[in-house]
Amino acid sequence: MDPQSSRTAKPRRTLLIVSIGLFVVLGGALAASQGMFGRFWQRAPVATTVAIADGPELNLLAPDALIEAEHLSQLPKDLLKAPFLADLLSDDFVFYYEHNAEKLALIGTLRRLAFERNLTLPEQLISQLLDTQAQVALWKARDGKLTFSLARLDLGLAAPLGQAVANFLNAATEIAQTDVQLKSAGELTINKDTVPFFSLRYLTDRSLAFGFYKGSLVVASHMELIQDSNNQFHPDAQKVIAQLFTNEQPFKQHFNLTGATDKNKIQARISVDAHFFTLGYQDYLPALAALRFDLNAGQWESFLALKNGDHAAMFDASLWANAPADASLCAFMPVQPQALNPIITEQQQNPKILQAFTGRSFICWFANTPLAKPLIGAELAAASSFTEFDAEISALFDKAIRNNKLPRQAAEENASANPPTTAASTSAPSNMSVTDIDSGKQWQKSDAKGRPLATLARKNAFLLFSLYEPLIQHGLDTLAKQYPALGDKLPNKDAVALFVAPGPLSNLLQNEIRQTASDTTLGPLLQKLAALGKKPAVVAQFDASSKATSPMSWYPLNWNAL
Repeated sequence: MDPQSSRTAKPRRTLLIVSIGLFVVLGGALAASQGMFGRFWQRAPVATTVAIADGPELNLLAPDALIEAEHLSQLPKDLLKAPFLADLLSDDFVFYYEHNAEKLALIGTLRRLAFERNLTLPEQLISQLLDTQAQVALWKARDGKLTFSLARLDLGLAAPLGQAVANFLNAATEIAQTDVQLKSAGELTINKDTVPFFSLRYLTDRSLAFGFYKGSLVVASHMELIQDSNNQFHPDAQKVIAQLFTNEQPFKQHFNLTGATDKNKIQARISVDAHFFTLGYQDYLPALAALRFDLNAGQWESFLALKNGDHAAMFDASLWANAPADASLCAFMPVQPQALNPIITEQQQNPKILQAFTGRSFICWFANTPLAKPLIGAELAAASSFTEFDAEISALFDKAIRNNKLPRQAAEENASANPPTTAASTSAPSNMSVTDIDSGKQWQKSDAKGRPLATLARKNAFLLFSLYEPLIQHGLDTLAKQYPALGDKLPNKDAVALFVAPGPLSNLLQNEIRQTASDTTLGPLLQKLAALGKKPAVVAQFDASSKATSPMSWYPLNWNAL
């Protein structure tokens, strides 16, 4: 790629990162903040079925995301119709995904095969394949990107496109014996029928696998998804592929999309598992199950999935009387206090401390503050004994911060002055101050130079935490009713899942991305963010009064302007 192309592609990728779902912002800050508590807050092991070489272990029955579309190639254009995204994206976004390097390499490989092997293939085969009805399951790699995919394309056995693919595969067995890119990948038995699979190398280090049965084409983005190092099919991969070929909908079952939810025909649907957008913290937020975005009649609709239980009290909107009104972005966090028990046990603290937490928490970001240092608020039970609680939380806070690495900047400065000789030299010292405040206490940990690392404060029955000290005082002012609260803005008392203020959020994102590239490179993106900042604030609310009765119950989100 020439330098000019590289410069052009980078803003487009940055634009996608900024625009595809505001939950990415939430997850990014959680990941950045994990440096302080990562040693204690580890996601519990899950049952996995496929081990990727130098990669994660994947559960093929539980994808991180699922895309369903009547016309898969239309999806980038459909995203231009979504609120917020319509203001951020442009035709360049569509062009980028229609002409990306992987697609062009795959087209080139097929053209070579057609030319050298005298095959009759439609000139626009890849484009026609992507224009069919499709279902694509995606899993994230270790870097958090949705890298691995397993797709089913419905071509139709008698349709011209299905016949073209069938004819190609009839010739593929012989071609695979001598070709350098197309190889046989074994066979599967589906309903007593033998289905051959093939691998196709289209980049230096990339190969996909595919098979065709009764009008359906199943494609795996990586051979490791379906076969082990001995080129044998994973038992679970065989099961999933068989279900895809026989239309048993294994991925829809994971997202509970097989009942009444799936009755209406949709143009496109994107479902995202909570494990993806909570970045490993989902074990502490067990009520959250998934997010979903449906495109119906040209309009996008959004949904929140909660696990079975009575969520009315948990999501009560009264929590937002404790959050500052000038936030850029706030999300509700239904924490499960008992999930923190391993941390309490490891630190030899009294488990009774968990009884003080109601589980109702929020996380908020603010303009002109670091993205990686949000404000977190947690409600405490009013009947708690705060004398005992303060003693326990003080000890836990001291141990948690002391045993973790310093923030990157402090660590780098410390390393330059005193080169470390052991891993322990990067640990934060136990410099903690405790201050009495009005109706509560404040704890602060500092580094060796007296710079604040983390601050925790309790005022009455509410706890505040941040890695950015000024946000604690801002939160305390709100609790003291010396500053307006977000709850004062709400249009009704429905449960709140997300609050977005485009103006402050635009400033926050602009400040962050300017740290990675120049204004010249990011010019178009900065202009779009500035335009987005003129939009009114909105809040995503839902009716939590109905009890969730299934493992995953979907609630429509209503986006109300403030």
